[in-house]
Amino acid sequence: MSRASDRGMPLDMTKISRIVGFLAEWLPACLVNWLWERTLNQKYDHSVYGLQSQQRVLKQRPLINDDLPCRILLGALVMKPHVREFRGSSVVFEDGTVEDGIDAVVFCTGYKYSFPFLPASLFTLPGQRLALYKHLFPPALQPPTLAVVGLFQASGPIMPIAEMQVRWATRVIAGLNKLPTEETMLKDIQCETKRMERR
Repeated sequence: MSRASDRGMPLDMTKISRIVGFLAEWLPACLVNWLWERTLNQKYDHSVYGLQSQQRVLKQRPLINDDLPCRILLGALVMKPHVREFRGSSVVFEDGTVEDGIDAVVFCTGYKYSFPFLPASLFTLPGQRLALYKHLFPPALQPPTLAVVGLFQASGPIMPIAEMQVRWATRVIAGLNKLPTEETMLKDIQCETKRMERR
């Protein structure tokens, strides 16, 4: 995904707005995915470059890189299919091609965050996931003396959202704003989790 959008404008400025967010919530997910994929493929066809994912665009985190297509065009980067097997210092790919003399393989499979220093009572979601009201406050912690800032996935820049989280957290911890009951916060978290699973 490129940083630039129509007429060279920043992608987050032209494609991320309240109306786009509203439409993404109310239109069928297959239509929203199709629209995003169509928009992204107008810049360059991802299947031609070997970048087409098996997942729909909104089911994954984007790779934002303006240089990737140029590197592929110049031959500085060669796209390969999935790895089928390793044979000594050789790698066999699903299409049958073999690369020899491989010194190192780096698996970029993602990561799982953990908070071993927090009490287990705060982890109320399946898979030992930290449940956070509005992606900020653990509902089980009363009074609210802990805010986890920046632990969310955003469609746009993270820093402005993190700044707003900090502002709200300081008001709650100072007693200027009140949080709802634990039960209400947990219901909100469940609704948000279901909403995200529908995407």
